[in-house]
Amino acid sequence: MEIKEKQNVFNNEKGLEFLMRWLILLFMFFGVMINFADKSILGFAAEPIMKEFNLSYSQWGIVGSSFFWLFSIAGVLGGAWSDRIGTKKALSILLFSWTVLQFGAFAISGLPLLILYRVLLGVGEGPHGPISMSQLSKWFHPNSRGLALSIFNGGAIVGAVVFAPLFVVLIEDFGWRGAFASTGILSIVWAVLWMWLGKEKPAKVDWDEPIPTQSKFKWSEVSSTIFSRSCLLSLFLGFSAFGGLAWTSVFQPLYFGQILGLTNKQIGLASVAVGVGGLIISIVILRFSDYLFKKSQSYYTSRVVVGGISLIVAALGYLLSTIAQSNLLILGLFVLSAGCVATIVSIVPQIMIKLFPSRRGFGISLGTSFQNIAGIIGPIVIGLLINLAGPNKVLGFHYALFYIAGLMLLAGLLFILFCRPDETVAEVAQTTDNAVSL
Repeated sequence: MEIKEKQNVFNNEKGLEFLMRWLILLFMFFGVMINFADKSILGFAAEPIMKEFNLSYSQWGIVGSSFFWLFSIAGVLGGAWSDRIGTKKALSILLFSWTVLQFGAFAISGLPLLILYRVLLGVGEGPHGPISMSQLSKWFHPNSRGLALSIFNGGAIVGAVVFAPLFVVLIEDFGWRGAFASTGILSIVWAVLWMWLGKEKPAKVDWDEPIPTQSKFKWSEVSSTIFSRSCLLSLFLGFSAFGGLAWTSVFQPLYFGQILGLTNKQIGLASVAVGVGGLIISIVILRFSDYLFKKSQSYYTSRVVVGGISLIVAALGYLLSTIAQSNLLILGLFVLSAGCVATIVSIVPQIMIKLFPSRRGFGISLGTSFQNIAGIIGPIVIGLLINLAGPNKVLGFHYALFYIAGLMLLAGLLFILFCRPDETVAEVAQTTDNAVSL
C-alpha cells in the first residue's frame, strides 16, 4: 500500500511537471507573439506613416532599421543579465517595459521621435528572444527542443502576420498610434499572468546536461568558442536568414500593395497565408530535424545539414518570385521561403546551446543579437535599392530580393561545408582540460 501511494505521488508530480512544461511553452508562445506584433505592426502602418511624415523609401528603411540599432547589444547584455537574476523575473520586467513604450506612441509627432520610439522599443525587446529560449531549454529535453522552439517561433509568425487583418482594421479605425497602443495592453496582461503562474525551472530534470551557471561572467570561458568556425558560421547563417524576416516585417506589405496591387484587406489575408503556411512548413522541417537527432545524436546531420538546405531553398524561393508571372505563384514562393527562414530561427539557438552549455542565456543572445544586425543593415539597404531603381518600383523591389537571396545562398553553402558543432565542443573541452591539468 505504501509503495502504491508513493507511485501515485510520483505520477502526480510528473503529471504536474508535464502540465507546467506546456504552460511555460504557452506563455513563451504568446510572449513572442506580442513581441513580433510590436515589430511588424510598423510594416502595416507604412503607408499612413510615410504619407503623414512625407518619408521616402530610404527614410522608411532608416525607421525600420532603428529598431535594431541597440537591439543586439541589449540582447547580449540581457541574456547575461537573465543568467544572474533568473529568466522569470527578467521576462516580467521586459513585458512591463513594452507597455510603457507602446503607449508612448501617442507622443510621436515627427521622424526624429518615431526613430527614438523604435530605438527604445528595440532595447526593451532585444533580450526577449534569447531569454525565452533559455527558459524553454530548462523545461524541454534536447530531443524535443526542436518541436518546442518551432511552436515558440510559431508565436512569432502569428504576431508578425496572422494578426495582419486585425492590424489593418485597427489602423483604419483608430489610426496607427492607437494600433500601436493596443499591443501594449496585451503585454501588461501577459506580465501579470506570468508573475502569477510562471515558474523558473522544474524541480529536477531527467537528462544529463550542464546546468546554466549564475556565477560572474568571464570572457575566458567563452572566447575560444565564440571565435570557432562553427560559432561564426552559425552567426552568419542567422544573420543571412534574418534578412528575410526584415523584408517580411518592413517591406513585404508595401510590396503586396504597390507591386502586386492588392487592397488593404487582401494584404492582410496574403500576410496570413504567408504566416500560417510558413509555420506549417517550419514545424514539418523541425520535426524531421528532431527525428534525425534522435536517430544519430549528431548536430551536424540533424541541425547543420537541415538548416543549410532550408536556407538555400528559401533563397531559391525569393529568386524565383522575381520571374513568377502570377500573384498566386509569388505568394506560394513567399510561403515556402518564410517557412524555411523560420526553420533557421529555431535551429541556430539549438546550436548555440550546444556550443555554450553552461552559458545558454549568453549563447542564445549572442546568436539572436548577431542575426539582428541584419535588421539594422537590411531595411536601409532595401530602401536604398528601391530608390536606386528610380520610378521603376518593380525593379527596385527585385534588387532587394536579389540581395536577400544572395546572402542566404552563400551562408547556406558555407554552413553545410564547414560548420561542425559536435567537433567544436569536443575540441574546446579538450583545450579546457589541458589548461586545467597544466
